[in-house]
This record gives sequence, structure tokens and C-alpha cells, in this order.
Amino acid sequence: MQKKCRIVSSCQSDVGLVRKTNEDFWAQMPEEGFYILADGMGGHKAGEVASKEAVRYMCHGIRDLFQTRHEKIKLADLTGTIEKLIVSANKWVHKLGTSEKGYKGMGTTLCSALFHEEKIIYSHVGDSRIYRFREKALKPLTLDHSIHNELLKKGSFDQSEIELLSYAKRLTRALGTENSVKPDVGIETTLFGDIYLLCSDGLTDLVDDQHIERVLKKSHDLDTASHKLIEMAKAKGGRDNITILLLKVDE
Repeated sequence: MQKKCRIVSSCQSDVGLVRKTNEDFWAQMPEEGFYILADGMGGHKAGEVASKEAVRYMCHGIRDLFQTRHEKIKLADLTGTIEKLIVSANKWVHKLGTSEKGYKGMGTTLCSALFHEEKIIYSHVGDSRIYRFREKALKPLTLDHSIHNELLKKGSFDQSEIELLSYAKRLTRALGTENSVKPDVGIETTLFGDIYLLCSDGLTDLVDDQHIERVLKKSHDLDTASHKLIEMAKAKGGRDNITILLLKVDE
């Protein structure tokens, strides 16, 4: 079995050029191998509350799991725990959103990565994305929960027609907007040298996959790549908060 890998990280968040506040929130727990990002939505700081509460809830749950389980934790248990935590975090954020008038309708996207031995357990709700960069090729591991992708699945419209629809980017899933939510959770084997990218749509709405791949190919370290990607998004308008977590599997 592959030894437990070391994760080298670079995490940066920028308010962008238009928004007054940063409603993205992220956290890293290196000892547990857990990394998470949320992109809040809702007026009067409600989005900021939603993203922070979701991330804090998830981190608290992961910390409790590793502190109370002294025996070796099975991969299936970890996967189930991630899914249950997201479901519970959704209920918590939804409860907050219905308990105070100023928080009504608030929600957040969420994506997370948990490294366990030679595996990564990745999850997401909404349109914050996770990519893998391996052997100089970028591969998306998540698919946005959006009307755009639902229409593509149904075959109701072709790609060019969907892009003309004003509502196509609307989310079909988010954390906290409804009493229940179904997260997507996946597992894959990691290789030394893999780079995983977790990001909010402040990046991907303005910088396409080809340009992200090009930056990762040319950058000699994670900090340089993170900075370059944020600057590219800002150069194209920076109309949203931009958060990037780059995680490299190292020996």
C-alpha cells in the first residue's frame, strides 16, 4: 500500500474588482488531509454567513471524526461521513436562513477534498469546481449543478442554444437553500505529483480550462500559479470573488 502522502498547498482568495465583500470562505486541515471551499450567496452579508457556517460545520465534523476514532478508518466510512456531514451542514444553514429575516434564502456552494492514504475523496454541491492536473493535462472531476448541464443531459437543446439562455447558469443545487440536498461524492487514486484545484466560479466564469491548464504547465510552484490565475480573472473583469486552493501530492 502506498504510504500516506504529504500535501503541499497554496490557498488564496481575492475579493475581485466589483464586489465589496468576499463571500467565499475556505479552510485547510493538513493533519486530517481535509480542504474545503464555499462560495456564499444572499444579500446583506447572508452569503458570507452561509459559506462560513458551512465550512465551519464540515471542519468540526471532520475534526471530531479523527479525534474520536483511534482505530484505522475505512475508506467507505470516510466517504459516508463526508456525505452525511454535507447533508447535515445543509440543514444547519437552511435553519439559520429561516430563523432570521436578513438571512432568508441564503445559501452556498461547496466543494471539498479529503486525502486518505493513496485516495482522494472529493465532493461538491453547486458550481464550485474540482480539477485534477496530472501529466500536464487538466481534468474536471466535478460537473456544475446548473440548468445548463441539466438541459445538456436531457438533450433538449444543443450547446450553442443553451449558451443563449439567460437562466442557463442558475444552480439546480446549493447548500442551505432547501431543507435537503444531494451532494456528489467521488473517489480516485492519487499519484505523486498530482495537483488538485478547488476553485469558486469567480475563476471559472472568466478563465477557461485551457488557460488554467496552461498556467499550471508553466508555473514552477503553486503560489505562482495561484497568483497568476487570480490575476487572469481580474484582468477579465474580476466581477466576483476568486478563491483558489491548489493541492499537490508530494512525497
